[in-house]
Amino acid sequence: VVEKRPSERMERTRSREASCEDAVASVCRQEHEVRQRVAELAKDVALLQAAKRDLLCREAEACLQQEAERRFRQFEEFLHERTEASIGELEQSFRTSQQRCDAVLEKADSCTGELLKFRSEMVANLQGLEDAAVECESEIWR
Repeated sequence: VVEKRPSERMERTRSREASCEDAVASVCRQEHEVRQRVAELAKDVALLQAAKRDLLCREAEACLQQEAERRFRQFEEFLHERTEASIGELEQSFRTSQQRCDAVLEKADSCTGELLKFRSEMVANLQGLEDAAVECESEIWR
């Protein structure tokens, strides 16, 4: 084995140390890059989670809106049915009341006719009595 000079050994040692320093620097750069990438990925995950949360909220809002619209339509249908039923009941009550009023008016017209006939008979009777009274008086005075 050939003995190497101390300067060669030192050079080699320095060369190895420089090589190790380069390797350490390279590892440090890679570690720094990995940490940056981890931070970027964490930021991306946070953005994705926020986007997912927003999407879920919009979907939930749309679902709730559809349910509210469905219930509102059901309520409108129920209200329309109840209104129609109430109007039908009112119209039936009105028809019944109208029929009663018509019957009362017919009876009143009939009674009015009878009263007018009775009045005419009474007026004729009174006229007959007055005529008889006048005749009696004239007979008495004669």
